[in-house]
Amino acid sequence: HDPLAVAATFDPELVKAVPVSAEVDFSSEKIAYHDANTHSNVRICTKVDSDRFHRLFYERVMRIINDSHDCQ
Repeated sequence: HDPLAVAATFDPELVKAVPVSAEVDFSSEKIAYHDANTHSNVRICTKVDSDRFHRLFYERVMRIINDSHDCQ
């Protein structure tokens, strides 16, 4: 349910992501991040082309709205 995550899956150039090793400790609600010099298990987004994302998102939403009106 994260539109940016979905968009970045289809268009990786929307974000700058770096590989890291992340560990979640559920007993203390703590997340630890480490540089991924040896092993990475996730990618963390550090930058977003927000203008481009907003244009893409708006275009897709408007297409759905327009298509739904065409079906009525």
